[in-house]
Amino acid sequence: MFYSRLWGFLTTLIAIFTFSVEGTVAQPDPLVLNVACDNSALAAAFTTANTTEGDEIINLAAGCTYTPAATLELHPDGADGTVTINGNGATLNGGNAIRLIRIFSGATASIDYLTLTNAQVYDAGGGAILNEGTLTLTNSIVSNNGASQGAGILNQGTLTVDRVAFVGNMVGGMGFSATGIYNAGSATILNSTFSGNEYQAIRAGGTMTHIRYSTIVNNENGVGRVAAVDIVIENTVISQNSVSNCTGPSNATITALYADDNSCDGTVVTTEALNLGTLAHNGGFTQTHALLHGSVLIDAAVGDCPPTDQRGVERPSGVACDVGAFEFVHSLPDAAPLLNMYDSPVFVLTWSNVSWAVGYHIQVDDNADFSSPNFNRDDLPIGALSVPVDSLPNGFYYWRVRAQRANGTWSEWSAVDTFVVQVM
Repeated sequence: MFYSRLWGFLTTLIAIFTFSVEGTVAQPDPLVLNVACDNSALAAAFTTANTTEGDEIINLAAGCTYTPAATLELHPDGADGTVTINGNGATLNGGNAIRLIRIFSGATASIDYLTLTNAQVYDAGGGAILNEGTLTLTNSIVSNNGASQGAGILNQGTLTVDRVAFVGNMVGGMGFSATGIYNAGSATILNSTFSGNEYQAIRAGGTMTHIRYSTIVNNENGVGRVAAVDIVIENTVISQNSVSNCTGPSNATITALYADDNSCDGTVVTTEALNLGTLAHNGGFTQTHALLHGSVLIDAAVGDCPPTDQRGVERPSGVACDVGAFEFVHSLPDAAPLLNMYDSPVFVLTWSNVSWAVGYHIQVDDNADFSSPNFNRDDLPIGALSVPVDSLPNGFYYWRVRAQRANGTWSEWSAVDTFVVQVM
């Protein structure tokens, strides 16, 4: 009788415990999900993030191109922490058929080193990303997406964009609105380039739109200002947009805004004085418009500036920071990888000569902060303008170079550039 009652008591406890944890997955916090270069694995990682409590880290396969069959969604019911997506140079390609990512209200996400391209939702907004929650997007490329509004990003929540290139995004359907970022919430845009986008590069709506140290050129229109919105534009160049640089009411707080017409209420200069280069790979993961020698934007920024530019180059290089997403660097090596895909573990990194240099120092690291270099040589002689880097494992890498002066001191580091090792 005693054992029968004890078993009944234990059975009741087990039933209560089972009921209390039903639907909850107990996992490490943060849960790390390493995603193979496979579309099903990618979808499964997002499903896991939506059904697991706490923080999740989704590591995509370096250099992989994923083609998801449906929109990748993050919901607040499971994603009650922060979902961090480390792109590692991967690409999400929508095949001109789907929205790529939707972040629902209440969810928080961070995305880094990812290319989002060929999304298409012409019957709705938010081509590459529809954000209704909280999103931080860094070191990424948003290109060739289409939507009725916000072909790149439709933001209805809280958005922070830093060191991102919005290029060639298109408007479609019945839409006539921003194709880079359509802001209907709160948006902070820093160190970013908008180039070649249709209609408006940015619609500065919602409750707040702050644009700092950005380059907005060669779009159809630059910034569309909306009445009764907290709009701040600082240390930014808006120029050479084919219809107008700025539209809407003159309600923005302006500091060191340079343009080649008077539509933005900033400092008006000629395109020749701006002296911007074409959109190109000037270092880092994303494309930029370089400041060429003699540009009025060099050392023209006012107030505090971020620690780096869009490419990862340290600011300031001169007596003050430069206006826009690109920091002009005086007499430094221009690091540029020879290739970005290799079929051998032995490859060569090259950089340009500096006339006064007596030697060079090169670092390669799979960490962006160069805290533990995989390759570190500071004894390269003056004639060594390229160096082989042997036997690096497959992965996503950062590299930089600096020049040594005759007195033994070193220059600042060059632009941080990236490459992928994928040994076949």
